[in-house]
Amino acid sequence: MSRDDLIEAYVRLKALHNNMPDRVIAQRSVDDFHEILGLLERHSSVDLGRFKVPTNAIITRDPEIFYDLHFVKSKVEALLSFFELRSSEPKSEVGFRPQ
Repeated sequence: MSRDDLIEAYVRLKALHNNMPDRVIAQRSVDDFHEILGLLERHSSVDLGRFKVPTNAIITRDPEIFYDLHFVKSKVEALLSFFELRSSEPKSEVGFRPQ
């Protein structure tokens, strides 16, 4: 995955977060989140499985599947924070640094 792919995944995640509905989350939004999660996981080589939205967050199945807003939003915000903190870590310098 290129840097542009990483940026695209991050921007999609931010857009998903910024456009959360007021009440419940539809299955298609959770599917989109899981797709973004997979892209970030492949790029970062970090196991991000703990950020997945489990099926026990489903609050209704009739006729469409909906998820608890607060639970899904907390997963999205946690993933955003994880990558923001991870990208702000100072890079270790290798080699000689004259003083």
